[in-house]
Amino acid sequence: MTNHATSKRNPLSLTAFGICLAAATIGGGGWAIADTQGEWTGVGESNTIQSQDDQINSQYRLNIAFKGGDAPAYIEAIRKASNGLANIVVMEKVDQVRIPAVELRSVSIRSAIEFLTGQRSNESGVMTRLHVDVVEGESFREDSGEENGFSQVQQSSNIFVVTAEEFPERQLGQSAPTESNVWNVSMLLEYMSGDDVLGAIDTALPLATDNDEPNIIIRFHEETRILIGKGGSRELDLVGQVLDALDQSAHMQRMTEERSKAAADQIEDQDRKMREVIDSLQQDFRVRQVAAIAEQSELRHQIERLEMSTADLHQELDARQAVIESLKAELMSAHAKLADRKKE
Repeated sequence: MTNHATSKRNPLSLTAFGICLAAATIGGGGWAIADTQGEWTGVGESNTIQSQDDQINSQYRLNIAFKGGDAPAYIEAIRKASNGLANIVVMEKVDQVRIPAVELRSVSIRSAIEFLTGQRSNESGVMTRLHVDVVEGESFREDSGEENGFSQVQQSSNIFVVTAEEFPERQLGQSAPTESNVWNVSMLLEYMSGDDVLGAIDTALPLATDNDEPNIIIRFHEETRILIGKGGSRELDLVGQVLDALDQSAHMQRMTEERSKAAADQIEDQDRKMREVIDSLQQDFRVRQVAAIAEQSELRHQIERLEMSTADLHQELDARQAVIESLKAELMSAHAKLADRKKE
C-alpha cells in the first residue's frame, strides 16, 4: 500500500487552477470570453451541432476571465460566454457566496458550472456552500412530417441547478466535519501513473480553502487501484472534479488510440488485399509462362519433324531422278541399236 497525505503548499491563484482545468479538458470548438459584468471581450464560432447535449456539455469550449464577484455574476458570465446555450437554474441564497477572480481556458460548459460545487462563504456564524445538480437531457424521436419521411432521435440539453446549503460555522477549536469517499482509478492508470493522479490532486487541493491547510487525507492502494479520501466535503468534491477532468482526458486519449488502431487495421487490411492481388497476378503469370514454354516446345518439335520430312522427300526425289536418267540412257541405247539394225 502506498500512503500519500497532502502537505502545506504555497498559495496558488485561482487563475492557475482555471488553466489546470482547461489543460485537463481536451478538444476545442467555439470560444467566448466574458468579464464579471458579462461584457464581451471576444467571441468565436462553435462546431456544427451533432446533438444539443453533446455540443453543450462536451464540444463547446469557453474562455472565461472572471474578475471576482458573487455567484450569480459568475453564472451570468457563463451564460454570455456560451451564447445562451447554458441552461442554469439559480436557487435562493446563491448570491451569498462570492467567487474569487478566476480565469478558465478552453473548458466545457459543464466544467465551468461544476466549478461552483464546494464554493462557500462564512457570514454571521453560518457557512453557505454551493452545490450543482445536473438534470440530464432526455432522448426523443422527431418525425419529419412528410408522408415518406424519416424520424431521428434527438437529445435535449442538460439543465444545471445551483443550490446553496447553509451550515452552522464550527466553533473555534472544533474539528471540521469529515466524510470519506472511495474512487476506482483503474481506467486512469491505463494512461497515466498513480503519481501523476496524486500530483494533479495535490496541485488542486490548496485551492479548496481560503487560508487553512486542506482538511483531507488521501491514500492510494496500488494493488487494487483505488483512491481513498477522508476530509471535508469541499476537499472531497474538488478531488472528484479533478478525477472527472482526468477521466475526460483519458477518455479522449482512449478514443484517439482506438481511431489510430482502426486506421492501422484498415491500412493492414488494404495491404493484405493488395498482396493477395499481387500473388494472384504472379501465379497467373507463372501459369501463362509455363503454357507459353510448352507451346514453344511443341512448335519446335513440329518444325524439326517438317525439316526431317523435307529431307526424306529430297532423297526420294533424287532417287527417282536417278531412275529417270537411267531409263533415258536405256532408251537412247535402244534407239541406237534399232538404227544399226535398220542400216544392216
